[in-house]
Amino acid sequence: PPADPPNVIELMEAANIPAPTSTGLPHTLEWYRGAKDRKIAREKESQGLLVRKNELRKQWNALVLSNLEVVGDKLDSVATEAQPVGDLALLLARTAHERPQHQKRIAELQDRLSAAVKAKESLNSELSFAQTQLSDVESLARE
Repeated sequence: PPADPPNVIELMEAANIPAPTSTGLPHTLEWYRGAKDRKIAREKESQGLLVRKNELRKQWNALVLSNLEVVGDKLDSVATEAQPVGDLALLLARTAHERPQHQKRIAELQDRLSAAVKAKESLNSELSFAQTQLSDVESLARE
């Protein structure tokens, strides 16, 4: 046998849906009269929220730009630091000149120097790429 239909009035009360009044409307006439005032208040609040959103966007943009500037300064300082490869090359030249009989040590220094040069080239390439990306992001953030 089919079940009895649910009590619609109780379901509406449970969902906080107002029951119809004697006029047949779910709200009072005063509530409907205040609709224009509520609309004006909503529009005013919406405009205030848009202004606040714009202020927050500008603050966030300024924060991002300052962080990008700090990172850019760090990249520039790393790029201008003295490279230790030059000292290693000087040590190799000095060792080869002063102790030409130490071929094993000279070969070891040459291997280290070539590895250091390769690492330096790789790191400089990555540093240059990072600087390019940083300037691209900074120009996008300034738009």
